[in-house]
Amino acid sequence: MRYLWILTIILSLTGVSPDSFSLVSYMKDIIHRELEKTGAELHHEGTMTSVTTRNMWISENEENNLWVIDVQGTPKEVYIVDSPERKEISHYERVHHEAVTHQEPVYGERRYWTVTFPAYSSVVAPETYYSYDEALSAAGARDGNIVNPAGDIERYIVSYNTVVDREAYDETVKVIDQYARAEVGHYETKILGEIGHWEQGNEELVGIGEGQYISKMIRGGAEE
Repeated sequence: MRYLWILTIILSLTGVSPDSFSLVSYMKDIIHRELEKTGAELHHEGTMTSVTTRNMWISENEENNLWVIDVQGTPKEVYIVDSPERKEISHYERVHHEAVTHQEPVYGERRYWTVTFPAYSSVVAPETYYSYDEALSAAGARDGNIVNPAGDIERYIVSYNTVVDREAYDETVKVIDQYARAEVGHYETKILGEIGHWEQGNEELVGIGEGQYISKMIRGGAEE
């Protein structure tokens, strides 16, 4: 058949009409015989088929569908990366450190006098004077008594001195923006090389939830 069609095309391209060779009746006869032959072969081999299309609901939830294996796969241990390796990211900065100091007291000495008062004046507490004349005047005015006529020596803080424990300084320090992290993973058994397709699964869930209808080609015999 195909040689006949090729001959017809060649004749058309060359501008020669097939009728000029009286091929029309010949071609009709050959086409008729070829069709009869093909029909007989199809019927004899039982290959007369028809193709129909039906809609099938495929859910987005794989548990609601049926996975049909067309080609069996091979189980194999596969390494799965849970957390990839991460490099350290850092930079350097100039940091100033202030001096570290503390205060130390400076002591001095001075003489003082203590004046007490009679029992009936117990509401008046003893008084301290840093001048003997003032102490004597207070005692005479209120019938008091100087308990330390020679005076006592008192040690007291006159001022404070600043002591430097560490001088101020600058230094270059490394600042880590992202810490390094080793890769973390695990092994799983995977089926490699498996080929299959999804079929409609639980009929009670057809049209329910997220999913879609797909058109599936169904091939069967002509008598179906």
